[in-house]
Amino acid sequence: MPATGRERPLRVLGANLAKGVALGLFVATGLSLYVTVLRVGSGPGPFQRLDTTYPMTVALYYGAGFVGGILLGLVWPLKRWFLGSALLGMLGVFPLYLGASFLMSPPSQWLTGTNFAEAALLALMVGVPVGAWIWFDDNAPPPWIQALLNPSALTVAVAWVLCLVLSGGSYLSSCHGGRGIGHLC
Repeated sequence: MPATGRERPLRVLGANLAKGVALGLFVATGLSLYVTVLRVGSGPGPFQRLDTTYPMTVALYYGAGFVGGILLGLVWPLKRWFLGSALLGMLGVFPLYLGASFLMSPPSQWLTGTNFAEAALLALMVGVPVGAWIWFDDNAPPPWIQALLNPSALTVAVAWVLCLVLSGGSYLSSCHGGRGIGHLC
């Protein structure tokens, strides 16, 4: 029986959620394999130094993989765009970093802005490049990225001027604000 107009979006959402969760659990399995080899080879020492255990680490990977997979599945259609793919990368790793923040802080401090800010910053630093990399594997780069990958002499010159202006302005503002490096200002 063919899907009706209302059933089709739910089927697509269900398929996207399945893809996202499968991807999250696949990554969790890879990370768990790595820490299993680490545990067998080095014993509990690496985990004790981080004030955690092997089972907690594996549970973190699978829990974060499942939650990250759900987040990915919910926004999966955005992967057709460069910024959407970068956002998917960020959302996919955010639960892992948030879970790690939870493990490293007492339960009374789990829902603090610091934990969320650290997780968001790490997700931004790791997830955005991973999402962009995946997007580049599936798509031809747009002209503005092509210009950065194969810069013309004009692009290089503009980049140098921009960097010199920004770094010079930063240097001068730190000197005039009284916070500059003593003998250099």
